[in-house]
Amino acid sequence: MQNSLESSKQNNEKWVDGLKGILAIVIAFFWHYKDFPISGNLPFQNIFLTLFKYGGLVVEVFFSLSGFGMIMGYESKIYNGEISFGSYIKRRISKIYPLFLETLLITLILNVIFAFTDYFTYPFFDAYHFFLNVILLQSGAFEATQSYNGPSWFISIVICMYVLLFLIIRLTRDKIRNSSYIYVYIFIAISGGMLYMTGWNLPFFNSYIARGLLSFFIGCAIAKFNIISKSFNSRLKNFIGYTALVSLVSVWVLSRIFGYETVLGNILMYVPIVFTPLLMLSIICLDWLKRILSIKPLLYLGRVSMSLYLIHHPLMNLIMYLNTKFALNINYSFELIWLGYMIIMIKLSELNQIIVTKVDRSFKKWITNDKHSKTV
Repeated sequence: MQNSLESSKQNNEKWVDGLKGILAIVIAFFWHYKDFPISGNLPFQNIFLTLFKYGGLVVEVFFSLSGFGMIMGYESKIYNGEISFGSYIKRRISKIYPLFLETLLITLILNVIFAFTDYFTYPFFDAYHFFLNVILLQSGAFEATQSYNGPSWFISIVICMYVLLFLIIRLTRDKIRNSSYIYVYIFIAISGGMLYMTGWNLPFFNSYIARGLLSFFIGCAIAKFNIISKSFNSRLKNFIGYTALVSLVSVWVLSRIFGYETVLGNILMYVPIVFTPLLMLSIICLDWLKRILSIKPLLYLGRVSMSLYLIHHPLMNLIMYLNTKFALNINYSFELIWLGYMIIMIKLSELNQIIVTKVDRSFKKWITNDKHSKTV
């Protein structure tokens, strides 16, 4: 079964990488672009104002895609006792940690060079928060803050979700059928939404963890639906897919006419509860959407998406420092500056990905050495 799932992922789930590429573009070149000192309008503001204003919420979609990937790639192995916790978590960390550590060190070095000036958007540059970053517990575990390379808060939360997913499946597999876990994931997602609404700010019970629980486990539930939908006939899949797509477009049109806050209310809740499920259901059920998201340019962006996500903010601060240091007078509002910045940043992310990948291979070989791990 697992082999068939992996084969299915290779052949039919390429869209996940394409969508990740789009999400990374939104975070790096819309949401965080506002951190530049911009005088006047944002580049192409009339076209992309929604992405500049609400683009940070696509992190919720990243969480859901992570949950989706974990179910498609690991749920069966965990349920059947084919992988130990040590092996599982080593594999997940080895995929993320080299790139994460590299950008953390770049951020530290740049901050020292800048002599702790205000170029960085995120505070808490101290030994304690550096240690929390090194052990991947910088956000959500002990405090709901961002430090050093701020966007990396996502990594901290997703690692917590990986651990929780494994424990839930392993501890309940004797009591719950594999096919019934969709209800467990929905229940946990609802619990995450309720936790967020409480406003608590406690270790492991705060808005950051709540957002992870809600979005990650919605992604898990959608993955279970994806597996179930393999048995649907084309008519039923098209009905579900087009219903989801029309609903998504209708909400967008109404929001453009009457305002997002008026139509959607709490937008942070709307994204994981409405937007992400409708988007992913549309893609899962409509093959033409999968093909669009699987085109080579988007798959290329998907391959460099994590590098782009983690490295863009330190490099933004470097640009601001150089702009001030050498009186370059960069006009961040100018569309050609924005386009040039995008192209250069993507190419730098690709180069960074190549360099880190070479280091990553050695790191993976060391950290995933499973000679002494036992299947339990």
